[in-house]
Order: sequence, then C-alpha cells, then structure tokens
Amino acid sequence: TFSEIKIDPVMYTDLVGAEVPNQKLIVDARNFNVFYGSWIYKNDLTFQWRGSVRLAIKGKNGSGKTTLMKAIAGEQLKMRGEFRTGKLNKLYLDQQCSILDEEKTIFDNVQLKSNLTDSEIRNSLARLLFFDDSVFQEVHTLSGGERLRAALACGLLAYDKPHIIILDEPTNNLDLGNIQFLENLVSQFRGAVIMISHDDIFLEKCRIETEFWI
Repeated sequence: TFSEIKIDPVMYTDLVGAEVPNQKLIVDARNFNVFYGSWIYKNDLTFQWRGSVRLAIKGKNGSGKTTLMKAIAGEQLKMRGEFRTGKLNKLYLDQQCSILDEEKTIFDNVQLKSNLTDSEIRNSLARLLFFDDSVFQEVHTLSGGERLRAALACGLLAYDKPHIIILDEPTNNLDLGNIQFLENLVSQFRGAVIMISHDDIFLEKCRIETEFWI
C-alpha cells in the first residue's frame, strides 16, 4: 500500500541531494538578531554549523524558529550581528510550499527548474508517486501531501542538486502515508537537514541527530 512504500536507496540515488564536505560552512552566526517591530530573540544567537548536520530547531511558539529558517534560506531580513551562510544549494520548503507556481502543473513546475528530458521528468515524478496524467494537475488543486511531494520534486530534480534541505513543520496537513514517505526520503538525504517539527518520532525516523533551542 501507499503507506508501506519504502525509499530504495539505489532507485532514488538522484533524489537524495549532494553531500556537504565535513568542514564546509553551513551557517556562522554571532550575536545575531532579527527585527520585526522589535528584536525577536530575547538573547542574541551565536552558533556555527558545518558539514552534513541533521538538526531540529526547537523553541516555544513565537520564539522565532521560522524566522531563523528564512535567514538560513537566504531571505533578506533586518538584522544585527553577523550572519554568514556557506555557498551551498538550498531547498527551503516553507509551510505553504511557496516554491511552487500555483497556476502551473506539477510537470511544468519541475521542468522550469530541471535540465532533464520530458520522459526523465515523468519517470522521476513517478518515483515521487505522481503517476501517468497526474503530473498534469495544477498545483492549486493538490492536497497537502501532493503539494509537499511536488515541492520536493522541484528541488530534488533541479539542475543544481541541493546540499541542504530546510523544512518548516513539514508534517502539517499530511496523512500517515505521506509522512512515512517523507521520513524515508529525508532519512536517505545525503546533505544537511535543518527542520522545525514538534513530532519527535518523525524527527527520529528522519535521522535528526541534534537539537538547537532558541
């Protein structure tokens, strides 16, 4: 059944991103804070991450977790202190999967970012459970799980393979089958994983190794 689909590491070799060398910089933050009407973090943040880190950003609601994800993804924010990110390809999936163009089909969204042939795109989308003519569904008609898989397809099939996958509460609006599919895919991902999730079982199955509290 759908919920029992496992990611075959051989079959999915081109869907698991690019490795990050051990000493390659992910983020270096020193006395970092972000201004949205007031400074978001009670205490300025200082941290450094290198290599293929697999970590969860933790904190109370409203503590600024999503803002930190946006900074890591490269969004321009009003900030103080130092904040540097390494030159790496990032796949950032926010809760709305804003990477997607709502009026275009799944196929067209992927084709815009990929150098694969049409048949290669269709074969790859099938491995993300979009079979036959379902690839021609327009994004605004998709369910939560389909949106997430379509957004993953855009990033993982892109010309530049991601070194980092950044996920903001990805299990919201997902059924069990899509959660298990995502667990399998993220657990096989070769690069760095930075995630916000309140689901500790999901984090464990995604092989998240570290917690960063703010």
